Amino acid sequence: RGNRWERSERSTPRIADQLVLLAGPDEQPAAAVLRFKDGHLLVYRLEDTSAYSKLTVRRRRALWESDIKDWEARADQQTATVWQTLQPRLTTRVTTCAAPRGLTPLSVLLGRVDGSVVEFAVDTGQARTEVHTGHEGPVTHIELVTGHPRGRLLVTAGEDRTIRVSSLAGGGTVRTLLTGTSAIASFAVQRVGRQWIVAAATADGRLHRLDLDSGRPIGLPLRVDRGAAVRVAVFPLGPNPCVSVQGDTRGVQLFDLVTGDRVGGQVANHTVTALGVVTGTVCVGGSDGVIRVWPTVHVADSVPIASHDGPVLALSGIRGPAGSTALVSVGADYE
Repeated sequence: RGNRWERSERSTPRIADQLVLLAGPDEQPAAAVLRFKDGHLLVYRLEDTSAYSKLTVRRRRALWESDIKDWEARADQQTATVWQTLQPRLTTRVTTCAAPRGLTPLSVLLGRVDGSVVEFAVDTGQARTEVHTGHEGPVTHIELVTGHPRGRLLVTAGEDRTIRVSSLAGGGTVRTLLTGTSAIASFAVQRVGRQWIVAAATADGRLHRLDLDSGRPIGLPLRVDRGAAVRVAVFPLGPNPCVSVQGDTRGVQLFDLVTGDRVGGQVANHTVTALGVVTGTVCVGGSDGVIRVWPTVHVADSVPIASHDGPVLALSGIRGPAGSTALVSVGADYE
């Protein structure tokens, strides 16, 4: 049956602002969280049951050939049932959610409109920990730092244009890393030796590199794409820790995370629509449907693969039964 909002959602589907997958104790996908703009959250339990059973001979005879092909194309889809529903409240409306590595299985971090972050257990429907980050307004981004001498730390960005570090165990603010005049578009955290570095892109077109422990900036800000849609990712590329900035004007720009030196990327007139790292290799999907694979930090070594008849929407790696890794892409051509 569900409540009135769930019945409305089934009759008039809404587009979710955010989708987060949660891992179970076996580190396999076990739940999915959908966050909607008005603060509603739907948590689905992911099941192993096939949504489309195998067609019988009688059923095949009753269907058109096109219907049979459509049915077979959906054969790998599995069922999901509503597990939890969170209703928005005026002072605790959820504005972002995340399930980073190191979090308790079947848990999700919920950033709220009052500047707090809650660790929520989807299997019990109860909040485990509440952290007051010190943000004056909604939380917009959340990252979790594990393996730090201070314990598990939250790095958060808010609409107050600050990035703050808080203790997930102690529940209080540790320090403010960045206070600016422009909105935080995206940030990521990478450990380099004994140092944790936060790379943050602001909407005014600047990439800031910050030391997590001292709060000091690392070098001068780097010039990158402007706008709130710019996305940052950090990863090791060979022996070098790198940060990529994905925008619509310059495409992907790649920098050494420590020195700030530019090591690759398009300069202009290239729209990047997806970015993934598979076994240490950077894979970039473009609006032209071409996937460019970078085995080294040099752009000249990149390999273009014509994959889709439209923009590449997502890239990821999967591991087969024999242990080999393959690159999987999803495009706007529905393939």
